[in-house]
Amino acid sequence: PLHVLSAGKAILAALPDEEFERYLRETRREAFTPATITSEAGLRAEIAEIRRAGIARTREEFTPGIQGVGCAVNIDGQLAGAFSVAIPSVRFDAGIEAHTAELLRRTAALLEMG
Repeated sequence: PLHVLSAGKAILAALPDEEFERYLRETRREAFTPATITSEAGLRAEIAEIRRAGIARTREEFTPGIQGVGCAVNIDGQLAGAFSVAIPSVRFDAGIEAHTAELLRRTAALLEMG
């Protein structure tokens, strides 16, 4: 489900506004853990932050004990998809998050260059 995975959130953030609005209208956002963001307001805020930062994050929203960092990839101006890294919470800290985000950004840039 797009709303609980970092790659999924990256895809949602990369969608045009009208497609994101359709997603909100047409999907049922199930909670998988107590940390899952299911409310429309909560997801809107999360997507706004991802659009600002260019990196998506999940914090035990799908799998307890797993943090995710993800990034969308656009090729020739079109959303091609997204990729992410799942990191055990016991190993996750601000340094790991920042390093992972930077590597994802670099990889996305390489893919986008073709």
